Amino acid sequence: VHNYKVVVLLETFGAFRNLNESIFIFQRKVYIMNKLSLIAIIWVWCCVVNGQLPVDKPFYFAYPSMFINQPIRPQNDGMEAQLFNRNGELFGRRSLFQGVILLEIKRLQATTTSLARQLKDSNDALVRTRQELSTTQQNVMDLSVELDGKADQTELDITNANVLKKADQTELDKTNGDVLDLQTKTSPSSIGSIPTSCEDLKSIGLVKSGIYSVMSNKQVQGVYCDFTKSTTSADFQKSIGYVNVRSFPVYFYAQRDGNYDVVDTVIPFNKINLNEGTALDGSTGEFLAPLNGKYFFSYSGLCWDNEAKIQLQIRPSGTSPWLKIGDAHCTTFNTLSIQSTLQLVEGDGVRIYLSLGTTHDADGNHFTNYVGWLLGRYLLITSFVLVK
Repeated sequence: VHNYKVVVLLETFGAFRNLNESIFIFQRKVYIMNKLSLIAIIWVWCCVVNGQLPVDKPFYFAYPSMFINQPIRPQNDGMEAQLFNRNGELFGRRSLFQGVILLEIKRLQATTTSLARQLKDSNDALVRTRQELSTTQQNVMDLSVELDGKADQTELDITNANVLKKADQTELDKTNGDVLDLQTKTSPSSIGSIPTSCEDLKSIGLVKSGIYSVMSNKQVQGVYCDFTKSTTSADFQKSIGYVNVRSFPVYFYAQRDGNYDVVDTVIPFNKINLNEGTALDGSTGEFLAPLNGKYFFSYSGLCWDNEAKIQLQIRPSGTSPWLKIGDAHCTTFNTLSIQSTLQLVEGDGVRIYLSLGTTHDADGNHFTNYVGWLLGRYLLITSFVLVK
């Protein structure tokens, strides 16, 4: 748009300059012609005054050219040169040369009049041209204003388009960033171990406050995590309590039919009422822990005709000796009992051992009662390896 405006202005000013140059050349020519004509008139007048043109002397004719310094003397035939006017009347030589001068003056006047007319016409043409130039300049200015407006609108449209494009690109970049952030937050992540705190849960991507389970002291603990708080805040993590985690229930209830008097042996149980998890072997009387966790055991019985004594024993997994946990003693026809809560590892064994006397279960009385169950499971962590 700006290039077009410049071209229009240059062409307009170029035409005006060419017109001014043409008028100047024409005026120069008129000036030179007027000057030459005036010089010629003055020269002829001087020649007449100085007698170089013998208009008063007989037998001389003026040379046809006015620019010859001396007249030419022809052969004298005894007659004066004569000329006739339009009425057939004779003119003398004086009249002849005066007529020539008058004719030349009239020709110069006619030429001057023609040149004046041409000059007037040229001036009129120049005025019209200037008016046309003024109109053209006004049109160019109006066109320039219009083009500027269009150019500004075009630039504004381009700017708006660029702004919208950049805005769209910015929104697209922000959306892509949000998508990547969402993908990061929703992608599977791990800290390489079981989480032990709300801080661990936050590090793997949890952001919603609520109650979660974490590992604490080999047990599953329920905690409330407020992720709107700083990790150093006292309200960031609050303990709710321990979770009773059971992959499957473990409990039993056993009795005996008949007395048992084999000292220094394990008391077997030939009546199994409950055995969820099949951890108790009634024929051997041994309980084998199927899971890591805390277990409760309780045994009660009746002495026969003399005193009796029993032991609650445990054998850690992978070892051979049995260890005594506790004793129970009774006298004739009195009861004995023993209870214990034990923390066992999978494979640990528990049994009731008769070290003295006889237990009484004759006549189908079932004085012997042996129960046990899993109170709560815990996880044993070693080098980030989960062991049941």
